[in-house]
Amino acid sequence: MLANFHKKVLNHSAFAEGKIDTTFVERTWFS
Repeated sequence: MLANFHKKVLNHSAFAEGKIDTTFVERTWFS
């Protein structure tokens, strides 16, 4: 539950700023 919230926040803020690399996100959330 909380992880899904954090995932959405990270997707919106970090991706909008271009700070998170898609491979990092895939490794973190989908491993």
